[in-house]
Amino acid sequence: MPHFLQDGTTYWGGIHRELGLLIYDPRRQHRLAADKVRLYVVAERRLATFVKHLVRTRLVPSRLETWWCPQHAS
Repeated sequence: MPHFLQDGTTYWGGIHRELGLLIYDPRRQHRLAADKVRLYVVAERRLATFVKHLVRTRLVPSRLETWWCPQHAS
């Protein structure tokens, strides 16, 4: 997942084939099993927990500048 800096914090993001833009916040990963990841689903404006290997296989290869834009900052 490409990373970006927002308000002094590094985040990672990517486009999922079914869910759209997903954002990984390292601060939201506490108390999770080793095979899980918590991601922000932008289209649904919510955090969700996923099985890492399942969500990774559905990510679309992309470059940071092709999916990040100011509308996702809120």
